[in-house]
Amino acid sequence: MKKIEDIKEELLEENDQKYSAEVISKWGEEKYKSSREQFKKMTEAGLEKFIIETCRAELTHLLAILPFWVFGFFAPFYIIPIMLVYALIVNLPCMIAQRYNRPKLVKLLDRMRKKNSNI
Repeated sequence: MKKIEDIKEELLEENDQKYSAEVISKWGEEKYKSSREQFKKMTEAGLEKFIIETCRAELTHLLAILPFWVFGFFAPFYIIPIMLVYALIVNLPCMIAQRYNRPKLVKLLDRMRKKNSNI
């Protein structure tokens, strides 16, 4: 029968293998390939919907920043600025990503529309 220490050691080794740099880089490559394939298969309507979803995502992250001050009711006053910084750190990168990608998606949609109108 295995000891608890042996089981813990095996789990840690498995976990190290799962999250090694090599595995993560392979996953990233596969994710990138699958994303490109999805965009190749995307229809005009699907791309329009995706652009709308990026707008919704940006709005959602903006709205998630606003209630930071509520923590002032439950915690000491000095927590409010900390929560503001936390809310900005967590949500701004997502908002920036949406803003960065949306113009590219709109260009792609325009090209798709031009291509479909020529057919």
